[in-house]
Amino acid sequence: MISAYFEGLLESALIISAFYLAYVVFLSTEASFRQNRTFLLMGTLLSMFFPFINFSGPQSVQFQGWIELKTIEVNISGTQDFSEANSFTLLNIFCAIYIIGVLFFLARFFRQIFRISRFYANSRIQDEKQVKLVYTGKRHPVFSFLNMIFIDLESEKARGLDAIIKHERIHVFQKHSIDLLLFELLAIVQWLNPIIWWYRYSIKQNHEFLADSGVLKNGYSMDNYQELLLQNYSALNLWLANSFNHSLTFKRLIMMKKNRSNRKSLLKLLVILPVLFTSVYFISCSKDDHLVSDESNNSIENKNLLKSEQSSTIPKESSDLEDIDDSQIFFIVEEMPQFTGGADGLRNFIASNVKYPKAAAENGIEGKVYVRFAVDAEGEVRNVSIARSVSPLLDEEAIRVMKSVPKFIPGKQNGKNVAVWYTVPINFSLK
Repeated sequence: MISAYFEGLLESALIISAFYLAYVVFLSTEASFRQNRTFLLMGTLLSMFFPFINFSGPQSVQFQGWIELKTIEVNISGTQDFSEANSFTLLNIFCAIYIIGVLFFLARFFRQIFRISRFYANSRIQDEKQVKLVYTGKRHPVFSFLNMIFIDLESEKARGLDAIIKHERIHVFQKHSIDLLLFELLAIVQWLNPIIWWYRYSIKQNHEFLADSGVLKNGYSMDNYQELLLQNYSALNLWLANSFNHSLTFKRLIMMKKNRSNRKSLLKLLVILPVLFTSVYFISCSKDDHLVSDESNNSIENKNLLKSEQSSTIPKESSDLEDIDDSQIFFIVEEMPQFTGGADGLRNFIASNVKYPKAAAENGIEGKVYVRFAVDAEGEVRNVSIARSVSPLLDEEAIRVMKSVPKFIPGKQNGKNVAVWYTVPINFSLK
């Protein structure tokens, strides 16, 4: 479960990074601000939802190997799943750091909401054309959030307030706060990705380009408007809000004068988007393909390594249930069998039930036993056998435990329940 979450997080980070790189290289210098907003918002939404969509990659190559679970360690003093032990501490430390970061940025998110609500409280509210003008009577730059424009005591009496309100109205009517809220939620879970913060800056900067452009289109003098920006410059640390003087950079002043080229920007989008969507698709597929490849490579290596050793001296043990024909058992299927608690639950079950044979311990016998089994169409464990033997004593114990494994949720191929091969390495160690 944890590994699947972080795989999805990595996939999301790759998607947002790909969109940011494409934006910086191809679109950030274009004055087609609406198209740029659409592009940035598309990257946000895809990185939020694509990791939850399962795609299957090309199915032309089918590996003929067994799915191999991680090694289960058994020692003389008891049974433990040591394969997880070394990574357990590091994984827990990483998870703890990540969760602390998520809680920190989540707290900051609610703190911003609380700060805005405090501005709203005890203010004079004026409803005007689907916009609420909030006269706070406090000292702060003019800013907007959702359908509210917050006007401070000094700006209320200042020259040029009409242009500032026009600027903030554009933020409200174009619903820029929705972009910021969505992205802030994404940033909370992706806080480890440094590109997320540059991406957020680009979104807010583009919002300001849109609002500046809207004011100038309404006939306001560019020189007077730029002078107004310089006179009212102040840093406002409210990332959830759109502020009139946010991101007052030389680039913002230049973009006001830049001629638009919607056709050129559209042409770039038509070239970029197919490449990006193809990349996103393969990023989404890469996780499943990687898992299948790893499992299959392990299985093929195991199969090639062990085939010559597959018990000619150790006869195939029959399960309590009647064995099924090997030809009816799949290696890889669309929906793999699921054990209650997942792969970790299966390893824990086996680890807690294996007992080191006393005779083997007394004679110093140890080694890794590979047990092969099939999960049939009803979820029962069948065709239990030894793929690689160490000693009849250890083999017998490994087979005994595998026969006691509870039912799985069966695997499916083309919508039908099918049998699937597995192999489990059990390492008996006297150390």
